[in-house]
Amino acid sequence: MKFYYENPEIVFHLYKSDIGNIVILIEGRDYYGSNLGVYYIDNKTNKIIEIDDTLTYTQDDPETKGFKLPKAEIIKKEDELKCTIYLGNKLLYDKNYEMSTIEKTVFKINSDFNNYKTKYSIEVLKNSSDKDAYDQLHFNLPVRIYKGNTLWKSNDHLIFDKRNSCISEGFSTVVMKNNYFTIEHQDCSDYNILVNAYITFKVSGNEVFLYKYGESYFDKSNHERNIPTKTWTEKNFGKIKFEEVTAELLQKLE
Repeated sequence: MKFYYENPEIVFHLYKSDIGNIVILIEGRDYYGSNLGVYYIDNKTNKIIEIDDTLTYTQDDPETKGFKLPKAEIIKKEDELKCTIYLGNKLLYDKNYEMSTIEKTVFKINSDFNNYKTKYSIEVLKNSSDKDAYDQLHFNLPVRIYKGNTLWKSNDHLIFDKRNSCISEGFSTVVMKNNYFTIEHQDCSDYNILVNAYITFKVSGNEVFLYKYGESYFDKSNHERNIPTKTWTEKNFGKIKFEEVTAELLQKLE
């Protein structure tokens, strides 16, 4: 598999494979070591989906032996992506990834939730039951939390469904900080009012609890209108596990 050097900067090196929507990003930490990331680009939506960002490598005595850039071979066979990465003649990684899983992923983010021994990832998956291509990526999406490679928590009813009475953007992103993460989503209350929703969870031991829910508002018919934001906490809704939170529950908060 051929790769070409796309970015001449020192810090980042980006390679594209012959499989047009697979790229490898080499992030130079310093002269001796780097991180490797394998990414999939959805040709229909141009979304960049992280396949694997856990790969690292270290240069072997670059002062005397010279600095080497890794070389990669990527082969796609049916539903499997095989990625082999070398540094000189040394095999760094030989990894297999299932394409069906990759192509179903709308968003993925990794964290350690302040637990440096365990890696976690949050994946937001495509809603394949919806016929509209945009809606498949933005409304009523399943959410999965993995501890290492093991499915840890799951919720299919958290991200809001679309409303027929108004137009909104739906799911936006997931943001992490320390042992908290927030799912950002755009809803609407009527044809003119857009509602930016922020669903924040706290990771506590072996459980994940709803920590806070907030809404900010924008009036499309009157941009100067100042609508106060609203926030609800555990004092309002009690202690609720991640798996038990639903869009309906959040929309009923007053």
